[in-house]
Amino acid sequence: MVGHGIHVFVNTRKLRLDSNRITGLELLRQAGFAEGEHWDIYRLENPDDESGGILVAAEDTLEVKDGDWFLVVQGHHTYEPQIK
Repeated sequence: MVGHGIHVFVNTRKLRLDSNRITGLELLRQAGFAEGEHWDIYRLENPDDESGGILVAAEDTLEVKDGDWFLVVQGHHTYEPQIK
């Protein structure tokens, strides 16, 4: 847990989280994407990351830090089984 929360950015929107550990699905929901199965979430290296980011699965637990960036786009890959 983090004392005063941390801030991440989802589609350039600043979002306050109470913990530095969160699943992909929880992050989608807290960012306002209630129907998570209709969205894909990608972790970006920085706000100008041109790679498109790394796909985050719904069940993945993320360790986030202040200033992390995420991109949410319409899709359904976040819910597909990930081959690791």
